[in-house]
Amino acid sequence: MIFSYIGIKSCPKDSLVWRLSVVFAHCLHVLGGLKPLAHLMHEFLLEVRFRYESGLLLPGLPTGNPDHGYCLLHQKLQMINCCIERKRARESQQNSPEIVTETEATEDSDEDEDIFFDCDEAESIPIWSKDPQGRWKKFGKSKLLEHDEYLYVPICQDPTPLTEDMLAEHAEVMLQLGMDAEGAQLRARMQSAALLSDMESFKAANPGCVLADFVRWHSPRDWDTEKVL
Repeated sequence: MIFSYIGIKSCPKDSLVWRLSVVFAHCLHVLGGLKPLAHLMHEFLLEVRFRYESGLLLPGLPTGNPDHGYCLLHQKLQMINCCIERKRARESQQNSPEIVTETEATEDSDEDEDIFFDCDEAESIPIWSKDPQGRWKKFGKSKLLEHDEYLYVPICQDPTPLTEDMLAEHAEVMLQLGMDAEGAQLRARMQSAALLSDMESFKAANPGCVLADFVRWHSPRDWDTEKVL
């Protein structure tokens, strides 16, 4: 009899899921069957919950988003690690606020009250050069098309990590929207949410930019094609 393994996904050798599978097989064939297996699974889930609540990463898993080339259990455990990393990053930001003493705050307020701007001087400062936010680094030596300012790569939101079954559910939701005009408009809005977020981040990092500047950074091939044409 010939068995086909096409479409079957496994996990990396010596990973957490690999070791868990070995122990599960030992429970089934040596330690008595389903009862010790259920007890082991219960203890494993308690450990996973404890590590999530304590902010401790699960060992034996590669970093990054879930890898769809491996089995679903491996992807789910990777997703838990992604959530733990986000949780730790959020808590570290909340626990390290900028501390301003009362004396510093008073001095800052006094300085603000003593600062005066001349109308002509204020008008000479271009609006597009004020208060850039969320800059990561310069985009090579490129400059904005309409201003003599360097083009900066923005700090964008990371894409939402998804496991294989979550992607399938997302695709199913898209199909259920229907093919009418309202469904097509809602589908386009959902699909372009990440693009809109990138555009807003780029605009905040590059005041005075135009759409062509965004295309040069976000999709250089399209910009090169336009220049050739």
